[in-house]
Amino acid sequence: VLRLARADRARLVEDAREAAERALGADPSMGEAYAVLAALEGEFFGRWREREALIEKALAVEPNNPHLLFRHGQFLIATGRVAAGFAEQARAFELDPLDPMLAAFHGYNRWSQGAKAEGRAILEEAAKRYPDNVFAWFMRLNTAALDGDFAAAQKLRADAERLLPTLVESASYKAGERMQQLMMAPSPEAFMQLGEDFSAMADAEPAAALDLAVALSVLGFTGPALEIFGEALDNPDAWRAGALETTRPHIGYETALLFINETRTLRNDAEFAKLCVRLGLARYWRDTGAWPDCASETGYDFRAACEG
Repeated sequence: VLRLARADRARLVEDAREAAERALGADPSMGEAYAVLAALEGEFFGRWREREALIEKALAVEPNNPHLLFRHGQFLIATGRVAAGFAEQARAFELDPLDPMLAAFHGYNRWSQGAKAEGRAILEEAAKRYPDNVFAWFMRLNTAALDGDFAAAQKLRADAERLLPTLVESASYKAGERMQQLMMAPSPEAFMQLGEDFSAMADAEPAAALDLAVALSVLGFTGPALEIFGEALDNPDAWRAGALETTRPHIGYETALLFINETRTLRNDAEFAKLCVRLGLARYWRDTGAWPDCASETGYDFRAACEG
């Protein structure tokens, strides 16, 4: 979807919208159809309240649907309410612990919350049940690399071409490789070169800008990360959140990455609030009063900064 021409993407989005609306016309209790419409709102900046309303409609008709609960959790995380989002995704996992996607995200969430052994156990169990599942593979790779278990991460990377042949040529995948190499052999020169290379990669592949900026933030390059984010907002192709990706969550292009534990240093920079203003998040928070967890965690007055 990200590489489609704008006219083609618009046509496919409208086709998906019409199909979802027809489904609701035939059966108003079809929660997944509301979820499709909520995903399509990702084509427009700042429509957070509209997306939330559609997800709430979905849950109103199917309150115990694990995938709808998961989507609601993703929305909460994407708007900065990480603790609430993790709790919603934990509930989804409890309802269907054999679903590999729900297990992969819950395992990562627990790892991120500090329960690393529990999180890894959930991920390993999911991988045993579904050895070809991309979600379980992706989360195991991320946690291994961030834990500094580079041997395990490298072994998992060897599966990339088999699981997702096109992934290995993407800027996002190459960024992960470069990041891992730097963590294994850090040096001032390597850090400087990485920042320059990531900026060039973001220019060449705008859709990967968010992934690249997050990687820079994890490594402590807060300024360059914010710069890439800002430039990406000037290029809509970088922020098309896979609106037709209706059967699974968006990975790599959701604003959830702005609020994960690994990007804490990014949020501690007052320039982060300006990014939230541009994304329409600040207005959503002011209008709803549903402020993100980081509002009470930053070293500056986050709410005041969001008035800009």
